[in-house]
Amino acid sequence: DINYDVAKAREKEVRHDVMSHVYAYGVQCPKAKGIIHLGATSCYVGDNTDIIIMSEALKLVRKKLVNVIAELAKFADKYKNQPTLAFT
Repeated sequence: DINYDVAKAREKEVRHDVMSHVYAYGVQCPKAKGIIHLGATSCYVGDNTDIIIMSEALKLVRKKLVNVIAELAKFADKYKNQPTLAFT
């Protein structure tokens, strides 16, 4: 379980969201406290978060695009015999 209360309180002190969670993890897992942030940067957390957000957004865009294509196919089928001017 993530102790969000500790992270939130720490963020008010240090004004750094990632380091606040690193601190909270250290409080929760004292044996790992010294190595949690070893060799890592805040970008690792932010970059991974960005990838997750983009992946979810692409799923939403794909769903909407599939719906648009289906509606366009229905429209084209409905009006396929409609005469048009200057159609080449």
